Amino acid sequence: MCSRYPTRKGNVVKRCICCGEEKPISEFYDHPQMGDKHLGKCKVCIRSYSAARRTEHPERIMLTRIATCAKDPSHQNAHRAVEAAVMCGALVKPDRCGVCGGVNPEHGVWRIHSHHVDYSKPLAVLWLCPKCHSAAHAANRVPVPCAVCGKEITPGGPMNSHLRAHSRRG
Repeated sequence: MCSRYPTRKGNVVKRCICCGEEKPISEFYDHPQMGDKHLGKCKVCIRSYSAARRTEHPERIMLTRIATCAKDPSHQNAHRAVEAAVMCGALVKPDRCGVCGGVNPEHGVWRIHSHHVDYSKPLAVLWLCPKCHSAAHAANRVPVPCAVCGKEITPGGPMNSHLRAHSRRG
């Protein structure tokens, strides 16, 4: 028996293999390897399964995030690994800045930031207030010569606007 069939108006509905409800095909994620090109579980069931998995096995999520960061040590992957480690208790987020000792307000005027010196070591972080975090990044911005005109420019905003000015001229 096919789990997919047209309704009176020509819309396609499908029965979820998890909850058993008949829903429009738009309520199922696309999947190229399935016969009807859609997963058998509806989006609601998949979301609830994923949420339950995250809360039941936070250590697995953390290990997966660390492995992902080992393959691709990017800013985003490193911060996701830190979030997962905090959720499972492997890292404890302090309420004070590691540099100036500023106290994180209870109701959040600012929140403590995790700063990575090396993204390939995702759990080696410094916990900094926003001011110290900005200063840490500013210290890493070393002026470099422009490839077009040779002028010394600092990476970030000024460098981008400088290079845009060259593209407008040429």
